[in-house]
Amino acid sequence: MQALQVNNQTVLAPVKAIGVDVGYGFVKVVSPAARVSFPAVVAPYIENPLAGVFHDGTGHKVRLQKASGEVEDKLVGEAALRSLAVTATLSREKPAAFHDLMLLAAAYLAGAGDRGPFPKQVDLAVGLPLAYFRAQKDALKKRLEGMAAWVSVDGGEERYISFGKVMVFPQGAGVVLAGELALPGKGYLGVVDAGIYTTDYLLFEDRGDGVPRPLPEACGSLEVGVHLVHRALAAEFQRQTGAPLAPVMYQDVVESALAGRPIHYAAFPIIDILAGKGGGKVASSIETPGNSHPSRPPCFLISSPVKRTGSTGVVGDRDAPGGYRREAGPAGRKGGCGPRP
Repeated sequence: MQALQVNNQTVLAPVKAIGVDVGYGFVKVVSPAARVSFPAVVAPYIENPLAGVFHDGTGHKVRLQKASGEVEDKLVGEAALRSLAVTATLSREKPAAFHDLMLLAAAYLAGAGDRGPFPKQVDLAVGLPLAYFRAQKDALKKRLEGMAAWVSVDGGEERYISFGKVMVFPQGAGVVLAGELALPGKGYLGVVDAGIYTTDYLLFEDRGDGVPRPLPEACGSLEVGVHLVHRALAAEFQRQTGAPLAPVMYQDVVESALAGRPIHYAAFPIIDILAGKGGGKVASSIETPGNSHPSRPPCFLISSPVKRTGSTGVVGDRDAPGGYRREAGPAGRKGGCGPRP
């Protein structure tokens, strides 16, 4: 099964299982049919009085019809970013209406849902930051198991979406649970999942049998992330230009700075806009837990939400649509892991 369109991610037929991550920065979904990522923001839908006259390319308009008969029209993703009434959240527990709207939109875009007289359910895998996993997983699972709605995205056909088997995983662990990693053989494997608002760090031991075993004293979650980079970016932009940087521009400016492209404001170049601001706090926060283990330094897989292109894993790569990258370890060895001497 393949996606029919690239932009709207409309697919040919429903799928049996999907993985969705409603992150603080991006919503990501993967299925056998599609991989989709869009900004985790919502806005009211306003009928465009000039529709059909100008090309607007607004992105995703979502229509939900709940079991009660209530119909709701909203904008999500890039479309919502352009709205003057855009809503995002950095709260520890996302509001249910906010979270569920984006999850249903993502499920639709990945091919979930059915139109028949007896609509089939889809299995769902979702993730939570490690810090919130134990406190929120049961309530989230119960709510998602009871969720059902008729959904249409971007004017497409309505599909009935409900979930059969719901699995909730700790984020960051998904890349290990997926079983697609080459483990060190005998040594340690570290995972750092740097999201928009939270950063998870996990350390696993491989005793030579190919089974990753978590080391609890070296696993945790911090409420630091790329939002600190955005905050520093906005402050530096304000200092250099005397004007605020619109939140809708944060990601474009970050990507331009990382790619070394000039950033201009009123025809004047803005330089050193990031200059090590923000990111150092994330690194220093995980340095002590990650390095406190007395044994050989582990290889690390690091995710970072600095690029919007590409796709993610099911639950492991929370806010990094570009995917995981393997970092060089001690003595320049790729991955920095392997048999202990």
